[in-house]
Amino acid sequence: MDPERSNTINLTVRPKTYAIRISTNIVADQISLKVDGGIINASSLPKTYRWDEFTKHNITVNEYYEGGNATRFMFEKWSDDTTQLEKKLTIDGDVNVSAEFITQYFLNVSSVFSSRTGEGW
Repeated sequence: MDPERSNTINLTVRPKTYAIRISTNIVADQISLKVDGGIINASSLPKTYRWDEFTKHNITVNEYYEGGNATRFMFEKWSDDTTQLEKKLTIDGDVNVSAEFITQYFLNVSSVFSSRTGEGW
């Protein structure tokens, strides 16, 4: 080998990336999620992100969303059965994350046969 020549090798090390698929069980314009602070409407889900290994990310939902016509969508749980409104992820593999909601209806009860009345979700 010629001592006046040197061999240089430049390497670029890229972290592994993983697919994170985010969805909801109810697709309604009134429902939105925050993904790392950015708002994503449920009508544009499912959506897949490619995130680097070991990075941290947050997905947040509201407790409920007004649906109109005396309905609302109440957050029930994430697909892994956790119930906190904020889902914190550290990326270590492909994952599917789904926010699961239930539909609630506002009920107003009155009767011509009694003075009893009531209302509620």
